[in-house]
Amino acid sequence: MRHDFSKIASDFLRALRGRRSQIAFSRRLGYRTNVLYVWEAGRSFPTAASAFRAAARAGVDVRQALTRFYRRAPAWLDAVDPTTPEGVAALLDDLRGRTAIGELARVAGKSRFAVARWLRGEAEPRLHDFFLLVEAASLRLLDFLAAFVEPSALPSAAKAWAELEATRRAAYDLPWTQA
Repeated sequence: MRHDFSKIASDFLRALRGRRSQIAFSRRLGYRTNVLYVWEAGRSFPTAASAFRAAARAGVDVRQALTRFYRRAPAWLDAVDPTTPEGVAALLDDLRGRTAIGELARVAGKSRFAVARWLRGEAEPRLHDFFLLVEAASLRLLDFLAAFVEPSALPSAAKAWAELEATRRAAYDLPWTQA
């Protein structure tokens, strides 16, 4: 299934904001302008590290969310703060595993130079590009999003999440359906 990563990023930020106004949450994040309006409208996006900091300001325990995603705490999580550019680079590099940078870039449809810089922490991916890399590296973007916010709060991913959950339930309840 092909996702609209820009729309997912906008919905993710909206879900993090919750019932707060855009202005109030922008102020909570330390901005003087209504940056949430620009982000939620899809005109610009924060970096992945900034989005993780926003999640933390919204009350999400980012380390715990990543532990839920991995199902156990990865070794790098003890050494690096996930809300920093270094933490984002460590996360992406861990998700990449043994996949060559060129192959990951091809699957993601990005320049191998840009992907390499993101993985080394020399540059920061914007949130929609980060989500694209999570999907390209792991094929588990929906699980990643679910670790941070309720998937039903993401209109652009809610249907795909419901289908994934139905498939998982069927595989568990009726394992022969997967044969």
